Amino acid sequence: MPSAMTLMLLSQLRKNLLPGQKFRRYLVYALGEILLIVTGILVAVNLNNWNAKRNGQQRLNETYKLICNELKADSASFGHTLRAWK
Repeated sequence: MPSAMTLMLLSQLRKNLLPGQKFRRYLVYALGEILLIVTGILVAVNLNNWNAKRNGQQRLNETYKLICNELKADSASFGHTLRAWK
């Protein structure tokens, strides 16, 4: 528990820091700036996650296309080989 002297010192400090509500205005301004920065960071992280997911989906689609083309080529090659054996 703070002593009476500490409470009196803190009270006096608060009174000295709040002439004409300047400190309170600055504190509100600073909190607004912090909120703005945090919001910007969250938006940037969200956009980065969305872009990474989109890029992953594009790579997956490209891989599917490559596999499909490989299967078509293998199927055609197998058909030629099968006809050659007959």
